[in-house]
Amino acid sequence: MQYFTLMRKQYGLTPDEEHYTCLIDLLGRNGRLEEAWHLVEGMEENHLIWAALLGACQLYENVEIGKKVAEKLTEKEIQISTASIALSNVYAAAGMWNEVYRVRESWRKKGHADGEPGLSRICTQPH
Repeated sequence: MQYFTLMRKQYGLTPDEEHYTCLIDLLGRNGRLEEAWHLVEGMEENHLIWAALLGACQLYENVEIGKKVAEKLTEKEIQISTASIALSNVYAAAGMWNEVYRVRESWRKKGHADGEPGLSRICTQPH
């Protein structure tokens, strides 16, 4: 945070999306989710910044902030599938299995789960 502040105040540099994404990721990895939330709360929606915070919510099983972040993403129709999956993972990490089911069913009912689950294929090419 000290360097981020210096960047703006002492050197007159305006942080861009990559700076904020790194900062949010660092705060999130250190469990400073409230601080990260307050930084991004008023920002323009950027799926990378929000995804970094959502990932930290999963890591620290912070359902409260995880729900807020997922709502922001789906509200603006940004990465709805990613937000739904990540939110269900936040619930799973916290052991809230009924909420996992509810989020995934809601996602499916809205038609966001059209594809097949991940498939893998080995192709051989004749020599």
